[in-house]
Amino acid sequence: MSKKKNKSKTLKNEPSSLHLFDQIYNNPHFHDIVFLIGKEETKAYGHKLVLSMNSPIWKGMFYTQEWMETKGREECLVRIPDLDPKVFLGFLEWIYTRKAKISHTTIYGIYKLAHKYCMPDLKQYCTVRFRKILNGRNCLRHAERSVIEGISKWHKISLKYLMQNSKKFMNNGKCFAGLREETVRTILEMKNLNCPEILLFRALKYWAENIQNDLIKKNKTEIYERILINPDQKKITARKLVKKYLHLIRLDLMDFKNYNELIKSGYYDHRILLKEGFNVVKKFDLKAKTKSRSGPQLSDSKILLIGWCRSGETHVNDLINSLKSGGIENVTHMDPTVSIPSLKAMQRYDAIVVRSSNVNSFYKGGNLGSNLAKYVDEGNGVIVIAINTLINNPEKQIRGKFQNQNYIPLKIAERERSEQCSLGKVFKPNHPIMRDVKTFKCKEYSHFIKTNDLNGGHIIASWDNGYPLITEKRRNDNSGIVVCLNFHPISTRITNDCGKAWLQETDGNLIFSNTLSYLIKDKLSKLAQKNPKKKIFYKK
Repeated sequence: MSKKKNKSKTLKNEPSSLHLFDQIYNNPHFHDIVFLIGKEETKAYGHKLVLSMNSPIWKGMFYTQEWMETKGREECLVRIPDLDPKVFLGFLEWIYTRKAKISHTTIYGIYKLAHKYCMPDLKQYCTVRFRKILNGRNCLRHAERSVIEGISKWHKISLKYLMQNSKKFMNNGKCFAGLREETVRTILEMKNLNCPEILLFRALKYWAENIQNDLIKKNKTEIYERILINPDQKKITARKLVKKYLHLIRLDLMDFKNYNELIKSGYYDHRILLKEGFNVVKKFDLKAKTKSRSGPQLSDSKILLIGWCRSGETHVNDLINSLKSGGIENVTHMDPTVSIPSLKAMQRYDAIVVRSSNVNSFYKGGNLGSNLAKYVDEGNGVIVIAINTLINNPEKQIRGKFQNQNYIPLKIAERERSEQCSLGKVFKPNHPIMRDVKTFKCKEYSHFIKTNDLNGGHIIASWDNGYPLITEKRRNDNSGIVVCLNFHPISTRITNDCGKAWLQETDGNLIFSNTLSYLIKDKLSKLAQKNPKKKIFYKK
């Protein structure tokens, strides 16, 4: 036995064949291909066999009959004039050694080469490295460049880093300097930056004034590329640029001192605010401190969608996109015709959305209802899509304790197909679900459950024909909230031929995102009550 152990130990210490390649990396001896990189034609030495082992693209290129006939089997030259030698050498180094010196100047070029030559491991390596090189000085630049280079994953990583560390480098009012206008707008539109609004205003002001000065001193064509204004328009001033985005500065999160600074800057017209009914004395508590943009942080939350549609993945994906519209990234779909999630599985999620289709949708519906009831009793929130789920057909209903003990804020009834309906009376205009919701309408006709029996719940808004559109119910102080959305959940984004779909230009996405935000915030407040000494943060 000891001999076998020693033998395996010896074999384990032997270098792998891949690690032996680092001895021939960019070695002028024994190569069979030479790359001439850049305008100065910097030489890089390679081996067709090694390159082919790492990339199917090279494999297909080197061993085609055309390549063999034109280049031959001897040493051949490949010119790449439009590439930085440092980028290609870093790319080549990783192929031979599985490590490379990647800097913030070469990382984009190496990633694009990895994408071009179908090398997912190198793309992942670059992404890990990208996370490490992010800091307060370069975060905004990378957020901008990742969009230009078309790497959406890195853009999301940059914005997430910005959100988590915004207070550190937003103190520098010059942090927006040199950014493109699209980037500035994206940052100002973020709903959960952890920094005072006055810092955002200072950064916006400095950026606009910097643009104005650059138009005088520098090449105007270069500056026009950074802003979203037609060069043929009249004179571009800092005031016009600031005014364009002042509506994104949240006055309601400022204290009186910061509000005064904003007014004295001359960019904000105090008289217009007074005309709009903004009562400064009533609004500001002089002892109050500044706040950061708050509210439930949705992007890290996990949502479970339990539902099936006979129209297949297209309809399911449209509903998932609606749920993601508020910033959620993690939505898991479970097909209830195959299996029902256990309570333990449900507990991994921050909220659950349930819908059935116009065919039999729930496998062992009783189990689903019992598990959902326990999930709500623990303080979690559930959204029930009323269409089909609450019609007079037991096989399409959730059933179990969830239905039998009246957890749902709407009674079982017949489904109604009506002429085109729209948002009617809003009974609770200040309710979080109705925040910024102005319109909601279906394309040609509306589907809804025809009942006014709220099952002990409360109505938030109705259709213009008087039937409930949005209702909610909380069984007791410790339980979660169940919200019932009484409309067909699919939008005209993908179903232009479907008359019952809600119009995508109305506020359907906002209703979904506000509802999830409301349920998750309620859950967090309960956790805070249970653990008053423990600070609970919900990061994006």
